[in-house]
Amino acid sequence: MASKRIEFRAPNGRIAYGYHAVLLPRVCQAYIAARKAGALRHPQMHVADRAEILIHGLAEVGIIALVDEATGYQQIRDERALATILEKIISKDLPPAMDQDLSL
Repeated sequence: MASKRIEFRAPNGRIAYGYHAVLLPRVCQAYIAARKAGALRHPQMHVADRAEILIHGLAEVGIIALVDEATGYQQIRDERALATILEKIISKDLPPAMDQDLSL
């Protein structure tokens, strides 16, 4: 199940906890669907807005990653390249007052 906490060893060697990667887009999709259904209160709308920005960014980066994998480019690209691309996509879509706080 995607919402079950996963234990892993962080790069620094310490034990850490996280969640399956598909949980983030699923939570985003739930907020977007709730907004579309009119189920969100006004204070929750900014979360749905950010979720939509993140979903679009993840989709774009996902396509880039698939093309890189198909062409073999992922072997030579910088290890943080996709994260950098996602950060640029998200930051250009956020209003100026929101670009300092990317958290959902």
